[in-house]
Amino acid sequence: MISIIVPVYNVKKWLPQCVASILQQTYQNFELLLIDDGSDDGSAEMCKNYSLQDERIQFLTQNHGGAAKARNLALDCARGEYIGFVDGDDYIEAKMYEELVKALEENQVDIACTGMIRETEEGTHQRILHSVSQPHLYSGIEVVREIFHNGAVETSLCLKLFRRECWDTVRLPDGETNEDAKIIFDLYLKHTLIHIGCGYYHYRNRLDSVTHRQNFKQVEQIWHNAQMFVQLANEEYPAILPDTIYYQTWIARCLLLGGKLDKTSAAYRECTLHYQQHKDLLGFDFPMLLAKLHLYSFCKRLLGRN
Repeated sequence: MISIIVPVYNVKKWLPQCVASILQQTYQNFELLLIDDGSDDGSAEMCKNYSLQDERIQFLTQNHGGAAKARNLALDCARGEYIGFVDGDDYIEAKMYEELVKALEENQVDIACTGMIRETEEGTHQRILHSVSQPHLYSGIEVVREIFHNGAVETSLCLKLFRRECWDTVRLPDGETNEDAKIIFDLYLKHTLIHIGCGYYHYRNRLDSVTHRQNFKQVEQIWHNAQMFVQLANEEYPAILPDTIYYQTWIARCLLLGGKLDKTSAAYRECTLHYQQHKDLLGFDFPMLLAKLHLYSFCKRLLGRN
């Protein structure tokens, strides 16, 4: 059985499509855990009604504490041999879990991964991201390297199906929006993963999502996480130290381009210094060139990218 964990916070508009896509899975041996995170838009009532209509659906609730806390609550209650995650404003294709279970069992690995179909709120401008042309098997260290180089495997829990044992000693850090990145080493280094080479997860790029509404403190946490990875690799995993430095440089670039770092803060100074010292790792950086010419924001709007 799969335990499918869905944290819910003010997603009443999107939740019906999300739940329907799960209930319509060709793999039907699952339980669905809907965890309301203190919604005030009627999402909680929807979750409760779903649980009354289908015995496979559990309704859990908590005071607003973030997706990480909601997922941890569900992990403590989950009964499945496999663990999957879906966000309440996203949806999945009908055969996603059938294909992921098949990949896990046939290849005897710990984690199976699909690609992401990124789209607008209206479901248009779809792009497949983080995928490969054919199934590919990764060792734990190869998974971490893929993540740090923004490759076919990325940090999102929602693109993966895990054997339950992967979560025996791992929980997400409460109160962080970058929570799935924080546990990269704990979750992946000791486990094998297969990417099935198809994109089945639809990620809705909402302008009012938590990711888009990140404040300075949350963005600063992303930078501190990148610093932590370098320190941890230097102390315990020297083989991937160059990969963590590459990742830290990429994060510095993203944060500097994002414009959400306080320019008087230590994090801004650290990002700027690190990027200047290591920018050659990223190769020719056209977005940063545009930023220097004060054209980056204009080009993003022109291309319709958020």
